[in-house]
Amino acid sequence: MSKHTALNSNKPSPSKLQKTLVIASLILTFSGTITAIMTFSNTGLTSQFLPNWLKAFGLSALIMAPCGALFSFLLHKLVTKTFKRTSYLIQNLIFAVFMAFIMESIMAAMTAATNVGFNSITIFTSAWINGVLWALPLGLVLSVLMSTTIKPKLEKYLAS
Repeated sequence: MSKHTALNSNKPSPSKLQKTLVIASLILTFSGTITAIMTFSNTGLTSQFLPNWLKAFGLSALIMAPCGALFSFLLHKLVTKTFKRTSYLIQNLIFAVFMAFIMESIMAAMTAATNVGFNSITIFTSAWINGVLWALPLGLVLSVLMSTTIKPKLEKYLAS
């Protein structure tokens, strides 16, 4: 047994609370950052930015966790089945791009609803598109980073 393995075998595994806190911190960081960008794209940096962002952030954090888990599970199955002859890395990149678009679209809809409401479908649609376009670049980066780097480490951590 190597010295590295011997040191790690004495390490206690993380509790369920610790694992939950790690996942919650990722969700809150990602949804907080993305909804801040979307809120800024919809309202600018006005006196209403903080209350609008907090509403959008709270709604996103509550809705995105279950939606993210469901879409991630379903999309992962679809990508691995559809692209079974491609490498694991390519599958992860395809997964990341689609997840980013799905999650950004849902968050943009919630943020637009919070910021401009549904009184005018034209204004709502414009705010939704604006939110997606402003936040999608960061969403793509975060999604690729998540699926290629963070997710494999997180899976090991959660399995311990």
